[in-house]
Amino acid sequence: MIPINFCLLSESFENNGHDVENIYEKINNLDQLNSKIKNLNDKLFRDDTTIYYIDIFDGLRVHEFIISPDIEPYYKQKLRMILERHTNSYTDENIDKYVGFHKINAELISTLDELIEFYYDHIGSIHDEEEFFEKIKLHFPELEFRDEIKNTLKSIDGSLESFAKSIVKSLIHLRDDLKDFIAESNNLDEALKKFQAKSKFETTLEGTSDPDIKKVMTFEFETNDGKTRSIYCEPHIKFHHSEIQGDSKYYQNRLHFKEEDEIVGNGNILIGYIGKHLKIPKKKRKK
Repeated sequence: MIPINFCLLSESFENNGHDVENIYEKINNLDQLNSKIKNLNDKLFRDDTTIYYIDIFDGLRVHEFIISPDIEPYYKQKLRMILERHTNSYTDENIDKYVGFHKINAELISTLDELIEFYYDHIGSIHDEEEFFEKIKLHFPELEFRDEIKNTLKSIDGSLESFAKSIVKSLIHLRDDLKDFIAESNNLDEALKKFQAKSKFETTLEGTSDPDIKKVMTFEFETNDGKTRSIYCEPHIKFHHSEIQGDSKYYQNRLHFKEEDEIVGNGNILIGYIGKHLKIPKKKRKK
């Protein structure tokens, strides 16, 4: 995967009158951003060495701030480690997004929530199926994906470009909402209705006992101990409408999943299939 290049913007460190507690909060935010970017194998560059000569707080330049006896040691060390870890060996053309200490313009990322939102938008803009698959696996560790999905994505009715953002949004809702709805509902059907109401994605059960249909919706997963287990992924999200402006065609795409399984994925929600509507024997298909 091609890494995303971020860069610390020097002028965003400029003193803007905040008290020291606010500066400490900004350092914590920057530390969270730095850790997230590092954990995802992306890169964070430093704008340039002039960053050390910027007045960051109460007349203290950055290089003075990180050694001042009036500043708490934890925050001095944290900021120094972040700045020293990154170099300025980059060109503007190679930077995908700038990170700011203070949010001096709307385009800067300055909090973890903003970084995560940027990542989701970025994933939704990826149109290569294998790269898209690797990204959703990386950014949704709470979900268990079958490796075969990188191939089934190629079957999408229309194109991945038409549905990538919808798929990402549905995965966010599956991760954040489904388990809670299951816990507070009397049955899975009730939970899925709540899920649909919040996510705005049509979500249903197949509602069949036909073994031939069940077989089509059964997928192999690797268990926690390395064995293989076949799991019926009956619940599914329907994707009918393209994100391409002007495209009014009605599409038939599906995401099949299974509520958490302790034997597979260590209790994570299982994602069995993403692609064009599965081929179900016509004589068996529910009307």
